[in-house]
Amino acid sequence: MSEGNFPSEESHGEHAGAAKWANVWKIPCREEREKQLPDEAIYRLLRRGKIIPSPKELEKLDRRFVFLGTCSGAGVFEERLARSLEQETKDPLPFKPLFIASDRARSVNEKGYAVPPNLFLPGDFPKTSFGFVTADIAGLPFPDRFADVVFENMGAIFYAGIEEFRDILKEYDRVLRPGGKLVVSKAALDLIKQKCGTDAKTVLAPWRQKVIPSDYWPFVVLERKKEKSPVANLFSSLKGGRVIPVWRP
Repeated sequence: MSEGNFPSEESHGEHAGAAKWANVWKIPCREEREKQLPDEAIYRLLRRGKIIPSPKELEKLDRRFVFLGTCSGAGVFEERLARSLEQETKDPLPFKPLFIASDRARSVNEKGYAVPPNLFLPGDFPKTSFGFVTADIAGLPFPDRFADVVFENMGAIFYAGIEEFRDILKEYDRVLRPGGKLVVSKAALDLIKQKCGTDAKTVLAPWRQKVIPSDYWPFVVLERKKEKSPVANLFSSLKGGRVIPVWRP
């Protein structure tokens, strides 16, 4: 993924990402843009749920922390998270955390403006980075093991059938780092379970699920279960001195 070379009059500094992409309003001043953003409750919720590390935890990382939002609309949630972490961080971190919002390219006004696919719009803050990428979740334009967190709030999963759900999880799993976290709205996950019953349970079987409770934004954190080695499976099947075969080469 390349950030491209945007001149300052095009990138508009810290407001660039969502505002320029959406093309619904003029590039706003900082105060006007902040009116578009949710309050900090979403940040506090994800910090409490240990989805976003603290500045002290980020200081210990030997690489950049990447938070990837999908089905992001105009990217207000992701930009709020980037701004809030920026405000909490006192000193510059060794690696600048990156928050990405992404959604499909589409025409957004009567003039028919559309964003080319895979366009990256940077919008840096002094201690964090925020950007918008036009992307389809069927094929996210990111390498394998790219993100520490994938975040979807009432997006594609809410509308998916079982096959689409399986494909979405497969693509999210591809871009997540080992031990990474997939965060989805509880309402969307509850709906897919209700619609698809045992099929949804089968698709979700490889994932551990943990609810982050909230009166406003309850989320479910999905983490890929570690697969046991054949030897571990063999030993775990020992019962009363008898070996129950569970694996064959």
